[in-house]
Amino acid sequence: MINRDTLEWQTILKRKGFYDGDIDGDFGPGTLAASYEALGIDPQAAEDAHGRVSLVMNNHAAIRNRPITLQLTNNLLRAAGETYDAGQVKLVVYSGGQDRRGHGTRRTGSIRHDDYGDGGRAADLYVYLDGRKLTGVDLARLGQYWLAKGLGGCGLEMATGGIHLDDWTTPPPGGGMFWTYSYSDQKPWGAQVRAMLASGVAGKLPA
Repeated sequence: MINRDTLEWQTILKRKGFYDGDIDGDFGPGTLAASYEALGIDPQAAEDAHGRVSLVMNNHAAIRNRPITLQLTNNLLRAAGETYDAGQVKLVVYSGGQDRRGHGTRRTGSIRHDDYGDGGRAADLYVYLDGRKLTGVDLARLGQYWLAKGLGGCGLEMATGGIHLDDWTTPPPGGGMFWTYSYSDQKPWGAQVRAMLASGVAGKLPA
């Protein structure tokens, strides 16, 4: 099935010299690579100005295989750097942008990850500090910071360390600013994590 939004996007990419493939409405690897280039995002990695925080897009095989916006990328780098103020931080995005609702079938879940032309507005990611994957309270510190700074919504923790961060400063219909998953709720630290996110919404930064 031909995706009209993808046809238009491919046409724009080709006109601007980023894409030399067929205008076929298929958001394949060539279109994906051209999208990263057009958005100024290295498909392998981005990093902050000091080289201490890096972000890797590892969502090429995911349902949500599109890039995320440059604004979201920059906010993620800054937020992680300020939350974890010592050590090397690596963010690995495993689920990024997706077809906008009503304009494609490569999508799952809510509209938070939808791509409106400049990348997806949400990312599901893992956070590593000096090579150690963060979970529980350590991971929730980033979520609390994100909410306290008014950068968008947060959901955590998906199984074994996944955190959702988006730039929806006003939640989409039926949504909230934060939520927790059953994996997190059933852990001994589940109540503390939820309280940290609530504190973030109230404007309190993590200790």
